[in-house]
Amino acid sequence: MLRSISIAVILAAAVALAQPVLAQKGGKGQGGDRADGVPLSRIVDQIRGQQGGEAVSIKFSNGAYTILWRTPDGQLQRYVADAKSGRVSKR
Repeated sequence: MLRSISIAVILAAAVALAQPVLAQKGGKGQGGDRADGVPLSRIVDQIRGQQGGEAVSIKFSNGAYTILWRTPDGQLQRYVADAKSGRVSKR
């Protein structure tokens, strides 16, 4: 139950962080959503599929998401994902 709540909070935060990005690019219907980049949810799902675990924090700056990730064994890892291409690299 706590894990479900944690995931819901993280996803809500991710959506909240993505809103300013959509607004800067014109929002949905004006070329600002998927046509210009990869949805954050797809990037998070990609990392989750490869590593398991969950996002601890997500920040957006200069066209990239910096994602702090907690693996199932408790390790923290930092990823940088290009918002346009969706390419993820571990830092």
